[in-house]
Amino acid sequence: MRSILVLLASSSYVAFVCALSLRDGLKSRIAPRSLDFVRKDKLHVGPREWIKKYPAPSDHTIHLKIGIKQNEEGLEFIRSHLLKSSDPTHELYTSPLSHSDILSLTAPSPSSLSTIQSWLADHSITPSSHIHTPSASKDWLTIQIPISKAEDLLNASYSVYEHWKTGAQIIRTEEYHLPKFVMDHVDVVAPTTWFSSMHANARGVKPALGSPHSQPSSDEVKVVSTVGEGGVNITALCNVTLVTNLCLRTFYGSVDYVPKAVGRNQVGVTGYLGETALKADLQMFLAAERPDASGHTFSVDLINGGTNPQTLNSTQIANGVGIEANLDTQTVFGVTFPTPQVFYSTGGSPPFIPDLDTPTNTNEPYLNWIQFMMGQEKLPSVVTTSYDDNEQTVPFAFAKRVCDSFMILSARGVSLLFGSGDEGVGPNGTGDEDVCFTNDGRNRTTFLPNFPSTCPFITSVGATQDFAPERAVDILEGDFFSGGGFSNYFARPAYQEEAVGNYVKSLGGANKGLFNPGGRGVPDVAAQGLNFKIAWNGEFLAVSGTSASTPLFASFITLLNDDRLSRGLGPLGFLNPWLYSVGKKGLNDITIGASTGCNTNGFPAAKGWDAVTGLGTPNFKELLKLV
Repeated sequence: MRSILVLLASSSYVAFVCALSLRDGLKSRIAPRSLDFVRKDKLHVGPREWIKKYPAPSDHTIHLKIGIKQNEEGLEFIRSHLLKSSDPTHELYTSPLSHSDILSLTAPSPSSLSTIQSWLADHSITPSSHIHTPSASKDWLTIQIPISKAEDLLNASYSVYEHWKTGAQIIRTEEYHLPKFVMDHVDVVAPTTWFSSMHANARGVKPALGSPHSQPSSDEVKVVSTVGEGGVNITALCNVTLVTNLCLRTFYGSVDYVPKAVGRNQVGVTGYLGETALKADLQMFLAAERPDASGHTFSVDLINGGTNPQTLNSTQIANGVGIEANLDTQTVFGVTFPTPQVFYSTGGSPPFIPDLDTPTNTNEPYLNWIQFMMGQEKLPSVVTTSYDDNEQTVPFAFAKRVCDSFMILSARGVSLLFGSGDEGVGPNGTGDEDVCFTNDGRNRTTFLPNFPSTCPFITSVGATQDFAPERAVDILEGDFFSGGGFSNYFARPAYQEEAVGNYVKSLGGANKGLFNPGGRGVPDVAAQGLNFKIAWNGEFLAVSGTSASTPLFASFITLLNDDRLSRGLGPLGFLNPWLYSVGKKGLNDITIGASTGCNTNGFPAAKGWDAVTGLGTPNFKELLKLV
């Protein structure tokens, strides 16, 4: 037996050596220019939440996305046009660029395209030997290659990493390189150094009180006493333990608005990480909240292998799959009906399982969704997203490229809204669970803003609770605090200069060194986000988070666009310059609460803009006057 084991071990070693020799032999055939490497990106410290397990299997297929440098003059034209078309005082206000405009403006130079093809050809990676999938404007190229080729191409070492908390596995590298002659033609390559912990923002999920199909009884709830628009008694409609869609429409003043431009308007809801929007649950929700909408539903676009199964297995039920998607789609449907809604299901989530049934590893869902949207001639006027990630875990080059893509979509006339996050300025924790440190090698204590909320070309939404008075969410069990803070990547945009600058000055020396006082402030606005009544898996739940407030605020923007479209005007598009100059007059200023976290008091709500609830929550009737 021992001799057999020795023989097996020797055979394995010989095979390993032969494989290395073969790989070295193939490398010797690569043109020297493609072996003259310069570092493109490197993590200063290992990924805090990920544990390196073992080298990635060399024959595992990876979908490598190459972000080819876009036309700089074209990007600058788009940026300039966006600033004009989002300025309420400019003659180009709400004048979007067309799909063909964008494709021509962002297309890489012929020189860049030929350089990339030459680089790949040096490694025998051609369209005939490996699948090549260019994006609509050819600024992204996706190639399907084995890990071994990816490592040679990027002078990188890929490994399998496991998340310490969830057990999810991904393939990543902590460093990669590009040849000198390629460097000026590529912005980013993915997946490489982004160790995403992207997550949905649905929190505090709990069964609705009372029977699954009924409202809680009066002795089970905490009610509020206030009178809403038109003398409506909010006490009769709203309670803080189970907030209905009717309560929200009444409280914010849209309950009697009837959409008039249904055929010309559409709202989009994004879904990632295997989320599925259940249509039977939607009907259950509508029967209780919008009986006039019963029988109607949303359309579905499947992206990059996304799915939307309508039956959950036991594992999906145990993991609450569908709660996030149901929260988003039902909230939007309840407010905007009969405006058409599309649910985007984007594939590309962990786990990585290196077997024949899972031959690919793609966990860059934002990129997949963006590339899909860039290829569409017709886009919804509003898109709501309830997912985010810790900004500093996203490589800057990747974050900038994605943020530029949001700028481009905004220039097409789309209002993009993202949740600001649910952990205040960062999660509280002690010992190994204290994660509020920089990952630049200095290990300095810092607040942790969330991306994409920190991108200046989207609208970030925080969360509130209670009705009299309305306040920032900051008291839910499970540490749910309205996310807020300041970007370490993106500077404060001009539209925020006055409002955010005044807030930073009001802080004095508080939290000095823990945030970037010159960064883009988050959030921009807020809305109710606690204990929304939704249907899931045949029962009613109370669900909280900026996952609730974001689709709610997006719904009111959808209705504002409906009003504009009905009068022959264009949709609002990029919202922020309008919000900070005109729209703020139609928002309720929230001055109670705080965005705490990182074992600190964080940022307080205050008069005017604050890093908890932004400019405030919607007063729909006033906003309607302002558009």
